[in-house]
Amino acid sequence: MVAVSVSNSPTETLVKQAEAIVPVQKQEAAQIATVELQQVLNLLEQLSGDDWMQPTDCTEWCVQDMTAHLAGGCAGWASLKHFLSQTILNPHLRKMDVPINAINRRELEDRADKTPQQLIDELREVGPKAIRTRCNLPEFLRKIRIDAKPMAMKITVAYLVDVIYPRDQWMHRMDICRATGKTWASNPDHDQRLLDLVMLDMAKTTSARHAVRINVTGALNATYRFGSGDPHAEIDIDLFALNRRASARITPDETLELVQIRGDQAIARDFLRNCEVLY
Repeated sequence: MVAVSVSNSPTETLVKQAEAIVPVQKQEAAQIATVELQQVLNLLEQLSGDDWMQPTDCTEWCVQDMTAHLAGGCAGWASLKHFLSQTILNPHLRKMDVPINAINRRELEDRADKTPQQLIDELREVGPKAIRTRCNLPEFLRKIRIDAKPMAMKITVAYLVDVIYPRDQWMHRMDICRATGKTWASNPDHDQRLLDLVMLDMAKTTSARHAVRINVTGALNATYRFGSGDPHAEIDIDLFALNRRASARITPDETLELVQIRGDQAIARDFLRNCEVLY
């Protein structure tokens, strides 16, 4: 059970049409990334002792490993040295089919001798630099399309830097709260926008033939409709469970133990099978 701390009262819950959510733009993305970086740093500063060795939903990583990944992910955008270490000079890229796995491994290797406080200090230093670099990428670079392995899709660099990097930190903050039992400090407007962008992507992967209503509960209350017309199925799901399923941290069957379904069970199960998006 993760405690939730809310910094301001959420607005009245409305039903949002997932397919109609407005995509994020570059300047807004920088603002989201800045807020999320600070939220992550606030959480990490609360950790001590055994917290750092707790296992996470990313089963190969403990909390300290995850923090090394967070620092490394920003360092690669803040420093040519770290960019080269993670890409051109990364021997794992020749051995592993999924490039991001090779980059993640190098991030951890480069920080194997760092203490938790050193990792926090590094993230605090390189995080703002990484945001500035990503925000200032020339348009011709932002338009380049790249493979998004392990998912069978291509994405633009703009989507990677504007959507995925803040989402990655947001998700890992959930991972760390779950692993350590620390309080989830909710900023409803910020979290709502990140959730909206997950739901926008989910609308593309589920391609709902039948209308489905999703009621998000827990750390954030929000309601979304996928497809048109009256919903054939309605799913109540906690914010953390939703993101754990969408990021493939838990299976559809595991998710069924965490939700309430009303209406057509088969349609709801099909939705949960197909709702994975990129994190």
